[in-house]
Amino acid sequence: MGGVEAGQYWIQASADGFANSLAEQFVLQADERRQIDIQLQAETHLAGIVIDSMGTPVNGAKVTIRDATEARRSEVTGVDGLFSIDQLAPGPVDVMAESEGFVPSFLMEIDPAQGQVEIVMARSFEMRGIVVDRETGDPIAKARVSLPGRFETTNGIGRSAEFPRKVRSGIDEPTGSTGPDGSFSIQQMKADRYEGRVEADGYLGATVNIDIPRDDPAEPVRIGLESGGRIIVEVVDLSGAPVEGARVIAYNDDEAVDSNTASSNSDRNGRATLAGLEDGRIVVFVDHAPYLRARVYVELKEIEGSARVQVVLEPGATIRGQVHDASGNLVRAGKVSLLRSSSIAVGSYSVGTGEIDASGNYSISGVAPGTYEVVFKDRRIVLDPAPRGQIEVTGTEVYF
Repeated sequence: MGGVEAGQYWIQASADGFANSLAEQFVLQADERRQIDIQLQAETHLAGIVIDSMGTPVNGAKVTIRDATEARRSEVTGVDGLFSIDQLAPGPVDVMAESEGFVPSFLMEIDPAQGQVEIVMARSFEMRGIVVDRETGDPIAKARVSLPGRFETTNGIGRSAEFPRKVRSGIDEPTGSTGPDGSFSIQQMKADRYEGRVEADGYLGATVNIDIPRDDPAEPVRIGLESGGRIIVEVVDLSGAPVEGARVIAYNDDEAVDSNTASSNSDRNGRATLAGLEDGRIVVFVDHAPYLRARVYVELKEIEGSARVQVVLEPGATIRGQVHDASGNLVRAGKVSLLRSSSIAVGSYSVGTGEIDASGNYSISGVAPGTYEVVFKDRRIVLDPAPRGQIEVTGTEVYF
């Protein structure tokens, strides 16, 4: 093959009676002569039939086979539901069948040497619904709807079917998100009973039981969410001035309450509103460098309305320094972690990290007084031994 310009290329070979070769990548230099040997293996084939759950052949189903070389070949079934695909590389193959009105079906790691295969396709159904505020009836936008259960495709909503990334048993979780009018649609679902979970910012999550198909498929499922309790957090510094941009996170301190969390950032007035919380003892964390992390507890009772709490942030220390390798050379990239021993469990935990800039400097802010271990940790840069040391923090500025 002549007249090829210098550059990067992929090469693959095919021939009648043989499977396609694996694509190989190579770089061709200017005026270079390159010999590339390609070995072709005798092809194999796979035949079979596509039927529905009643055993009726499915006409017009697209059957796609992915062989060991990742090459794909497709064929559309006729009225008899039969297919036969050749030019497959030796070894196990993955099979996918698609057809209008059916849930895509997969057969993974099939050995063509075992003979013909039978692909059974389940009828496809659509679930439509609307999520509203239970008290006012107003639609809730951007609510998240998930229906864990049997779901025989990994393609999600409104996408073309695709092979699973790895072999699995057909368990997946169909999900949807509501539009501005609170409506949602989840397609390509098989007949089954689903236990759905619906969540939205500022509301308590709800669990609903849904049968697919429904008695009246044209009538959307109506799901109401309760607003729950609210906590208004005022974040200030020691002088009483509002702190803007603090990260405020709240969760229920009762372990029996699952995934009941809320978060927000304080505005220019230092205020953050956290909604959709269950009644009970609420833990509120406030983070904002260079202040120390703060934690407060709030008793929330929805019947009493919103709870209010003021959080005063105290300034923490800032650790500044540089990292050198075993030869004394300045390290100009990577991360430094600040570790503190745990009195609860064996080992230590990170209380902060700092990026090393191009000048070789790093800083970690919001550090409380105490003894820490400073460790260089970065997957991109391997230093043996890894630089580390111990530091005592007592003031507001510490150099290490």
